[in-house]
Amino acid sequence: MGKHLPYYPQEQFADRPAVPANKRANEISGMTGAQAILYGMVGFDPSIDGSLWINPKIPANTNMKLTGYGYNQNSIDISFFNNTFSILLNGKKNYSGKQKLVRIL
Repeated sequence: MGKHLPYYPQEQFADRPAVPANKRANEISGMTGAQAILYGMVGFDPSIDGSLWINPKIPANTNMKLTGYGYNQNSIDISFFNNTFSILLNGKKNYSGKQKLVRIL
């Protein structure tokens, strides 16, 4: 289902990538918290061309670590520490420095 819909709906068919026609094809509650953190605070911004950008909005003096974010068969780990952050792409350092707009892929 992950390749066919942008999110997992509350109801779906088990044998084909579709949702029931008489139901809403969206999920409005289960992943709201995760979406707020990943796309709001952390600032992940996937683009239609397959690129992945990040523009974090982490509050000052916040320490946070996100590990194992999967995107296009890549693993991304991000650590936030005292207004700076570092990105590991498949275990290799991609960026380290102040919070700003950064292209990951």
